[in-house]
Amino acid sequence: MGELTQRTNLSRPAVSHHLKILKEANLIGYDQEGTKNYYYLDVLKSDIFRLKMLFDHIDELIKDSQESNENTINDEG
Repeated sequence: MGELTQRTNLSRPAVSHHLKILKEANLIGYDQEGTKNYYYLDVLKSDIFRLKMLFDHIDELIKDSQESNENTINDEG
């Protein structure tokens, strides 16, 4: 956390608070080695990534449905 406080010019409690929020949102992960924590971006496990995957899946379903409807109209016409 020391490196983060130096690079961001934020206090240690402020950095700790922001890291807690990011961890709760599943945006970052961390490894603990002794008294040190190493934080990393955990995109594949993040809720935002899962939400994006859900929207991508819904988009595919809508496109497939639209193509199916177009094919049905063309077959009837």
